[in-house]
Amino acid sequence: MNLYQKYKAISLTTKIFAGMFVGLVLGVLFGPRILVIKTVGNLFLSLLMMVAIPMIAVNIIYGVSSLGDAKSFGRMGAKILIYYSVTTLFATGVGIAVSYFANPSKGFEVQGTAYEGIISEVPGFGDIILSFIPSNIFAAFSNGELQKVVVFCAFLGVAVMLLPEKERVKTYNVIETLVKLFGAFMGIVLGFSPFGICALIACTVGEYGSMLFGFAFKYIAVNYISYGIMMIIYGILLFVFTGREAVSLYKKALPGFAMAFSTSSSVATIPTNLKCAEDMGIPHSVADFSIPLGAQINKDGTAIIFASNLFFAAALAGISLTPSMIASALFMILVLTAGQSGVPASGSSSTVIMLNALNLPLDLTGVFSGLVPAVDMGNTAINCFGDLVGSAIVAKTEKKHGKDGKHA
Repeated sequence: MNLYQKYKAISLTTKIFAGMFVGLVLGVLFGPRILVIKTVGNLFLSLLMMVAIPMIAVNIIYGVSSLGDAKSFGRMGAKILIYYSVTTLFATGVGIAVSYFANPSKGFEVQGTAYEGIISEVPGFGDIILSFIPSNIFAAFSNGELQKVVVFCAFLGVAVMLLPEKERVKTYNVIETLVKLFGAFMGIVLGFSPFGICALIACTVGEYGSMLFGFAFKYIAVNYISYGIMMIIYGILLFVFTGREAVSLYKKALPGFAMAFSTSSSVATIPTNLKCAEDMGIPHSVADFSIPLGAQINKDGTAIIFASNLFFAAALAGISLTPSMIASALFMILVLTAGQSGVPASGSSSTVIMLNALNLPLDLTGVFSGLVPAVDMGNTAINCFGDLVGSAIVAKTEKKHGKDGKHA
């Protein structure tokens, strides 16, 4: 067996984690000088984004149409939305609790970090609903508006279900072929992943490694401790609903976790998460809808950041968060996370909206924005891992209804 064959025989999980480790070492050794390889990481991200949206589209249509009836789609959609809402509330509570006990603001003074941008208002429920409906689907595809693509393709999948049997089977077979085609395409891109991930991690550590000292370290630690607690919560939920399968499912989800951590992009991680879902035995009928949807509305890691930012700003201002303020924050975090895009560092403007709505000082927005790269990796990893856990739970409950994800 030659060297190439040996490399090919190594699992994707091992390659990804090896790339992360090598990138970490290179970042520490070379510091900012390692940014000369940033093009390699950006190239990998571009390749992922190039295939992600069309792959997501055909997988959603394929998954929804394989359900066989609209009733199953409605039941599954309700389950996944409940899961996403509940875990986001859990994550917000964890972020507030860890921030309260750690008190990361102690000993820190704000200097020259006032927010100078335009402050928007908290979007209403109707605004969020309308933001999911595409008036021009081609523009939605072109602009990468994932939430609109998900809704359009879900409706298209239902339309396939409603076709007469002969046309339905023909259409389904074409969609299935497209799924295999884009799957093969993604396999080519993922072959480059260890090198792209290595470059992304190396550049992040090289550029932002100096943040890991003093105040910044405390702030980052608060968020990562909260992420760790959410991982435990996911494990408990997975065990409650899947029993002994939980450990195996956890391991099979790790490549998606690593991809999300290194790219800081929920959208770019969707193809890898879909592959993880397949390895976990989650039917296409569940994963192909719930994972793209989760990339848009399931933001547990982001909820943790919002919660810690909220508590941090209040502590600096000498304001004690009242139960009514916390209740308002919980609602706003649910709304703001659902309305965010699944791209790196998209939460700064939402943080401003939340602080302004609660009459908290905006002075720290500059600091929060500066620390985003350090916490955004873990934030995205939690978001995407939660999508897989939710998909596994829904798939398990759907088995009780005799739904195995196969086309009837």
